[in-house]
Amino acid sequence: MVDPLGELMLGIGDAIAKDSDFLNSEEKTKSRIIHALYYIVPISILVGFYVWTVY
Repeated sequence: MVDPLGELMLGIGDAIAKDSDFLNSEEKTKSRIIHALYYIVPISILVGFYVWTVY
């Protein structure tokens, strides 16, 4: 069960890394909340999968 979850986490991390040009685009949002969510949501998904698999 851990192997498919590891592949899923790898896929999510790879997608985030490849989409980093989206985060660095010139069109920044003026809302600090949405800008923070761009970073918080992917990290929380990865941490959630990690906690779920370890504990």
